[in-house]
Amino acid sequence: MFNPYSNINWNSVNRIASATHMHIPNQQILDNGYQHGIRHFPISNYYPSAPHDENTRRSTSRFISTGQLN
Repeated sequence: MFNPYSNINWNSVNRIASATHMHIPNQQILDNGYQHGIRHFPISNYYPSAPHDENTRRSTSRFISTGQLN
């Protein structure tokens, strides 16, 4: 079997602190993670059909049981 990683010098690679899943409700939590060494933040929107940005209020991005925006 071909190993695509066989020629990598693992002692010379850059390792980036990350997590598999994070809840980042505000800037303070994001800053805290950064201060503790995390450099890759796997943040996702649970509802891709309801996009939001930094100006979206938390309450406007939640769904009620019918699947409609609250």
